[in-house]
Amino acid sequence: MHRVPVIQNGDHQEIHLPRELFLPHDLPEGQTEGEFLVEIEKVGDTLTIRPLCSAPKPSWDTLFDLPPVSDDFLEERPSVIGQRD
Repeated sequence: MHRVPVIQNGDHQEIHLPRELFLPHDLPEGQTEGEFLVEIEKVGDTLTIRPLCSAPKPSWDTLFDLPPVSDDFLEERPSVIGQRD
């Protein structure tokens, strides 16, 4: 566990993360440093910080862009309908 100071800077606060706690992030092609976005959630007195990646999260729409499965996909599988222990 690390202890770092919280710096009051006008109407906001800053926390400087030690290098070993740096957040993973995706930067635009060719950019080696700079700002990136994080998501912060507060539950009670706990803050959770998660990086927001530049790559979009998959949605159900991407499912339909996948190649079709083979004709014999799941052809041989045990039936579980009507079975009880």
